[in-house]
Amino acid sequence: MARRLSRRSKDLVCMRQLGLCGYCGRVLCDAFEVDHLNENRCDDRACNLVAACALCHAIKSRHVRLCRDWSTMREALTNNLSQALDRWHDGAGWASLPPWLQSRVRRRDAQQYGDAIARPALLPLDLERYRYRPRPSARRSTG
Repeated sequence: MARRLSRRSKDLVCMRQLGLCGYCGRVLCDAFEVDHLNENRCDDRACNLVAACALCHAIKSRHVRLCRDWSTMREALTNNLSQALDRWHDGAGWASLPPWLQSRVRRRDAQQYGDAIARPALLPLDLERYRYRPRPSARRSTG
């Protein structure tokens, strides 16, 4: 079967997590794996991908396939991803990545990701303001 996810895409997933395993939080080596959260290998959305060490990936996939409870791993994943996001907000960038990942990811990629998450969320657009309202008629009624 051909590889569906490019090496660059995998490296960007790892960059977003600052080179840490999504499940155990350890520093990843260059032989990390990318896990699909919903176990659908065709769903390559960024929100569905997690960089993980081989052991955590195997344990999580086995729990899911055998319909076991993996809520503790899910909680650890949520905590680790939020910590990585907080570190990005605090100014972590390309220099915070492990050396092997720095050789694979460009500074510009890290800068763009940091800028993208640092932007304040857009306020909801007030469409009522743009709604068409007919002006009162200038005609006088003849009575």
